[in-house]
Amino acid sequence: MVLRIGVVGAGIQGMSTAINIQSQFLDAQVTVMGAEFSPRIRGLSGATNCAAALIMPEFLAGTPKKLQKQWTKATYDHLIKMVYSSDGYRFGINLVTGYGLFTEVGEISRGPPHWDDILFGWRRTTRAELSCFPDKFMDGWNFSTVVVNPGTYTQYLYDRFRLRGGRIVQRKLASMNEIADDYDIFACAPGLGAFDLFKDESMMPIRGQIISVEAPWVKHCYAYQKDAETLRYIIPRINDIILGGTFHVGEWDPVIDPEISKRIMDDCSEIVPSLRHAKRLDEWTGLRPGRPSVRLEYEHLELDSGKKIHVVYDYGHGGAGITLHWGCGIMAADLVKDTIEKNGLKSLL
Repeated sequence: MVLRIGVVGAGIQGMSTAINIQSQFLDAQVTVMGAEFSPRIRGLSGATNCAAALIMPEFLAGTPKKLQKQWTKATYDHLIKMVYSSDGYRFGINLVTGYGLFTEVGEISRGPPHWDDILFGWRRTTRAELSCFPDKFMDGWNFSTVVVNPGTYTQYLYDRFRLRGGRIVQRKLASMNEIADDYDIFACAPGLGAFDLFKDESMMPIRGQIISVEAPWVKHCYAYQKDAETLRYIIPRINDIILGGTFHVGEWDPVIDPEISKRIMDDCSEIVPSLRHAKRLDEWTGLRPGRPSVRLEYEHLELDSGKKIHVVYDYGHGGAGITLHWGCGIMAADLVKDTIEKNGLKSLL
């Protein structure tokens, strides 16, 4: 009998998990279920296509730092190999150098970030480099990182998954009871959907807003935190430049705020003044799946019906979804494998 594995969630996290599961089980039938698919994953369904999407580790206070580094390194190494492959141009990813800027010297004087040995070329910004920016920036660091166009990259993941025999179905779930008898084990990466699907009240939206502009002369990325709810960044992708952004915790409203867009444009133009002449292409809002800590674990879940199902959870990545996606997908697939072995669901090849 063929092992049936159901993956809930069709964003980057769900697809990364599904592909890594396929690598573990060549003979299994793996099915991905999602309410929406790229390029329409946004708003209440997730933030996949509204992400600025560069590998830039942020410290998730409730998640062990060792795991964050492990997941980040696995993702970075995976994407770097893709950038330098013969088909790298097809994946919607590119390598850029950039600056993280600070308005206080104290931030960086405490030492390098926890990811300084992961991203290529981390170093402290020189005084000569800082002189190119407004006087308020007192310190900074430089690094090279990978930028992802989520729509193009997610489409690649869909194609790769299908090529290996995976099935993708559009389905919005109100309860796991609906599919409890259809699969032998589940891997669940529903993003903010975990609030309703698993009654996880620790989930919270983190609203972001960004602008896409045409400015091919901008070759570097820049980032700084203006205040607790305001991130400012300039991120060159293959075909556009992303300007952002916001970090509004608990805000569910997906409507674009013109005043926020104006402030984003003004602040980004302060760093790169020529952006005032850039052609505006589009604007988006999206809701990051916030949680006090990433949930990546196994549970033998008892449903309302009394039936018990095997579930591996993989959600709650906040603003670090792109940064952690492949590393978390590997660990989720390993948990699926361990669960199958321990419960005798199927002998492995």
